[in-house]
Amino acid sequence: MRYLSICLALIMMANGHAAIIGQKGWLRLMPPGAGMTAGYVELFNPSQHPIVVTEVKCPELGQCMIHETVRDQKGTMTMRHVSELTIPAEGSVRLVPGAKHLMVMGLTKPLSDGTEVIIEFCDAEQQCWPVRFRVSTEQPN
Repeated sequence: MRYLSICLALIMMANGHAAIIGQKGWLRLMPPGAGMTAGYVELFNPSQHPIVVTEVKCPELGQCMIHETVRDQKGTMTMRHVSELTIPAEGSVRLVPGAKHLMVMGLTKPLSDGTEVIIEFCDAEQQCWPVRFRVSTEQPN
């Protein structure tokens, strides 16, 4: 599947289109009744131009946002919304625990271990790129 995603991205780039490739996307399986979860992934941009993600969509699950864990002036760890995420040209950005990550809030259905979910990362022009996430209690290797 990874090679198919890379091939599709290369075809899009040859036609002058930007692309985002997601690797090792996973949503943390939370206890039953939890209204939210977190997601982690590495996003690659093989194109010659940076991509600025301004929206994350997953109507199948609920509201999606990118958050960043930061330490406030009192030393308390808090999360804040990240309105734009720039993926550099021919570069990548990692969404990881304890730093920038994906939050899925207001879950509309329970998640099951091993299921897959598609989450879209979109730019300001509403060009969106689907990224596959696997639901799991553990981070993939």
